[in-house]
Amino acid sequence: MTKKKNYLDSEELKQEILKCITKGYDHAVSFGFDSTVKPFESDDPEEIKKHNKLLELGYMPERSQWIKDLKVYDKNKVKSLVNCGDLSSEEALKLEKQMEKPVASDKLAKMFQLIVENVSRSFYWANPDDGFDCKANAILDLCSNFWKFEPVDSKGKSYNAFAFCTQIAYFGIAGAHRILHPKKYTGTISMSCLDENGKTFDLYNI
Repeated sequence: MTKKKNYLDSEELKQEILKCITKGYDHAVSFGFDSTVKPFESDDPEEIKKHNKLLELGYMPERSQWIKDLKVYDKNKVKSLVNCGDLSSEEALKLEKQMEKPVASDKLAKMFQLIVENVSRSFYWANPDDGFDCKANAILDLCSNFWKFEPVDSKGKSYNAFAFCTQIAYFGIAGAHRILHPKKYTGTISMSCLDENGKTFDLYNI
């Protein structure tokens, strides 16, 4: 009998995340987002090889620029510009459409659920309802922040999708539990998590 898959392939997770991010980026472009970035130019064969390798690993300069803009987008600041007459309502609406955050697909949401379930095994719940609330918060955090993931930056540093999501899940669970039981966090507690191979590594202290 074939065992049911109870783990995630990091590459599959990465590709689904990038698929959702790219869909959001394409939406922004359809509303006029300026995706123009300085073109890569070099006569150095090694630099050209390095750049092509980055592209193969999933680096997309235009999409990366959009993500940077999305991180600093301030809706309240835009409203202030409209109130001051420095920006028209039409321009503000267009910008708002361009800065809509990517939405997780059903497939990605199921992946997030699996990650959170695996991470939650490191916690013990005196009240089962606490576990439900903390896991729900972790899934919400993943759906709200997954678009910040970059497979590789412009300098060639690679990032692991599984580790990225696992960290968000841990913070989501621990943060919600701290709100539910604030008095229990008067000291310092070390937190650790499991990587994609099931090995434990230290994450942070709270």
